[in-house]
Amino acid sequence: MSVIKGLLEKRGITLSNSRVSGPRSRLLQQADVMLSKLSKFKSMSELGSEAVTQNWWSPKPNQDERRIVMRYAGMTVDDTSAYVPNTLEAITNIITEYKAAIMETSDADWAAEEAKRKKK
Repeated sequence: MSVIKGLLEKRGITLSNSRVSGPRSRLLQQADVMLSKLSKFKSMSELGSEAVTQNWWSPKPNQDERRIVMRYAGMTVDDTSAYVPNTLEAITNIITEYKAAIMETSDADWAAEEAKRKKK
């Protein structure tokens, strides 16, 4: 083990030679990012964003609901769009449920989604 590697690991840094690359892993990572963001919000006004392709929620509500859709690599995942009440609690709950559903899948379940993206 190199000296620098040992010193970094001693400080709690997890080293990795590979990036999260599969759709399942990327979606789980994105779900965690979304839940982390939501946990810091105090009001609904914080949900608005110019970076529409980053968040799983729409930047503006549609009447009293907000659209939620899974995303990774700046693109939506087909057949994952839902509308929920426009509250932080409802949005957090559905993203938590999306994450739980993703966790029940395997990498093979996402092969078609990845193939579709590679064709574009």
